[in-house]
Amino acid sequence: MNDKDIRKILINYLLAERQDIRIYQEKTIGSSICDVMAVSSHLTGYEIKSDSDDYSRLDRQVSAYDSFFDKNYLVISQKHRKSAENKVPRHWGIICIEQDNVEILRRAADNPNVSRRSQLTVLWKLELKNILVKNSMPMYAQKDKNYISYQISKQVDPAILGKQIAYELYNREYSYYDAKDFTIKNDRDRSQTPLFELLEKVTEDDTNSFTLEEWISLYTLRFATVTA
Repeated sequence: MNDKDIRKILINYLLAERQDIRIYQEKTIGSSICDVMAVSSHLTGYEIKSDSDDYSRLDRQVSAYDSFFDKNYLVISQKHRKSAENKVPRHWGIICIEQDNVEILRRAADNPNVSRRSQLTVLWKLELKNILVKNSMPMYAQKDKNYISYQISKQVDPAILGKQIAYELYNREYSYYDAKDFTIKNDRDRSQTPLFELLEKVTEDDTNSFTLEEWISLYTLRFATVTA
């Protein structure tokens, strides 16, 4: 089976398994690209190995996935069924897909190597500042994303921070920046979050001038809308 067919079956399977899920594809994670990233209450990475793939890049990919995801899966075709078990760490899960059949050969355990600092690198500055507000931290006006991410990772409990990062990615609004949303969201029971008037023309740099009170007001409005 090729990558496209495996990916389609995998995504349909994930959407059927959970209601509260959002799927990103081809997401950059450090020096690698994640084939499929599933966001729910945590982040799960799926690396696909089709019939035409080998394991030559897998060690580097495992390292990148392990720094970023709470759980990881190797998704294989029937061709790799016999060899896959010894190619990834024990905490990785393995899924075999053949035609329309999805078989969980090994379920993923919690990743002991996940880095919240790494996860924070994919958040927008807008989302980082939402996390600052949640944790009653200073807004760090005029500071860049790297500085803000460092402060958050240093001061917020990792278990709490993991859920907050997942929340921001699950509720990400590309319309804030007039960008097309290519993610897949299994969200039949929730209406699309409206574009707030306040953010129609806002860029990440504009938010540097917000006071803490203004940011709390904005965040409260956003939270009330997405949970309505």
